[in-house]
Amino acid sequence: MAASIRSAIPWDGRTAGLRAVAISTRFLADRFRIRPGRATAKQVDSVRVRVEAIVSARMQGLSIDPETAAWLGSIGDALHARLAAAGLVESREKRRVHTLAGVLDAFFDRSTVKPAGWLLADFGSGDCVPMLDGPAGAAAPGGAVMVNLDSVQPAKVRWLWPGRLALGKPCLLAGPPGRGKSLLTLDIAARLSTGAGWPDMPDERREPAGTLLLSAEDDPADTILPRLKAAGGDPSFVRALEGVYRGNGKIGAVSINDPDVIARAIDETPRCRLVVVDPVSAYLAGKTDSHRDADVRSALMPLARVAADKGVALLLVMHLNKRKDGDSFARVGGSIAWTALARTAFLAADDPDDGNRRVLATIKSNISREPGSLAYEIASAGDDEPPFIRWIGADARSANDLLADGDRAGGERRTPVRDDAARFLEEELRASSEGVPVAELKTTSREAGHSWASVRRAKDTLGVEAVRRGGIASGGEWVWVLPEERMFSD
Repeated sequence: MAASIRSAIPWDGRTAGLRAVAISTRFLADRFRIRPGRATAKQVDSVRVRVEAIVSARMQGLSIDPETAAWLGSIGDALHARLAAAGLVESREKRRVHTLAGVLDAFFDRSTVKPAGWLLADFGSGDCVPMLDGPAGAAAPGGAVMVNLDSVQPAKVRWLWPGRLALGKPCLLAGPPGRGKSLLTLDIAARLSTGAGWPDMPDERREPAGTLLLSAEDDPADTILPRLKAAGGDPSFVRALEGVYRGNGKIGAVSINDPDVIARAIDETPRCRLVVVDPVSAYLAGKTDSHRDADVRSALMPLARVAADKGVALLLVMHLNKRKDGDSFARVGGSIAWTALARTAFLAADDPDDGNRRVLATIKSNISREPGSLAYEIASAGDDEPPFIRWIGADARSANDLLADGDRAGGERRTPVRDDAARFLEEELRASSEGVPVAELKTTSREAGHSWASVRRAKDTLGVEAVRRGGIASGGEWVWVLPEERMFSD
């Protein structure tokens, strides 16, 4: 297939991969003149995008992405025939069987493979295994889509951080405010960017890899970048996704309900192996209820499929709910579906015996033996220097132990420093019902003698809401707003 396309256009083998997308538009327009028939402008544009994706994949010797394959399976026979006549797809009449390398047996001679159905598995670097739809005729609407297990090639789980972060799988990192969850994600990103060893495997080295960050609360310039450098990271391997073009030159907020946008961002991040969503609650679409299992599963599954397809670990950062009963599994977020869908989940909690220490403990692991807990502390090179994670070593306590001890101790530790920071922040925010820009608060808090870490903890204690105003990136700013009940309380 690829050879026939290449022979139809001027070809320079040395730059084939780089020229594929650029050539595809002219290739389609000048060579084949595909006509989708009677259609709206929007439908024509949709066909053009899909056809260009097919051409690009064929010319680079790649498989068609699952979304385009699903589109091919859904279009009518007339348009499919036009694409087949142009040499872009196989004619439906030929009933060609798509097979996975190594899975060549007699079953494929008796069955068809439907491009619209995909089973995501850990083959190679996140390849998709076609789902067999049974004997001819089973592809009719309402037909069952099944995979015959004796035709599936067994595969091992591929690990990014062995025992903790698996490639192609979702992972949760949960904990109360102020326990360094965002710092932990940047420590992981920094180690990936340089190929440094893991805290429990310091001698292991690997090729540097990239991280895609979706961070709703931290500014890339004054928070994320300084912290990444303090952790020893290489910024050239880290990308921050701040928005998405919605048309007419406007930039809108991105959500986990935009899997295609996130997939493209992964492709544009060098050697991307990790996607961080921090916190995931800030990236839910407007009407998604994080307390309803059905809403959570509907929102998370498309993103989980992208992670599996791209072969990246998906790290979702969450807060704990307010329950005081039950084990750590039930303490994450609003719906239990968050923890149920994650393959691994971890708790960042205080060490009840040492006010300076924190512990990273396992909540669950469905794909390996549970790794041991690790103790750490939040350190910095000076009062005005960015914080970073300093790992201490193994810890014997479980997530349930830490939560139980924390609940008995009254949860959030109150200190004079934290109380002073909370009073300062409440007074500053009460001065404006519209909220106060974060940049302004950083200046005034420094002048008042409060560390930014203490002010951030006070934000969580007071229930302050972070709101983006004025657009994305340089066109807007983050504003903190005091809850209405505190704004007008005595």
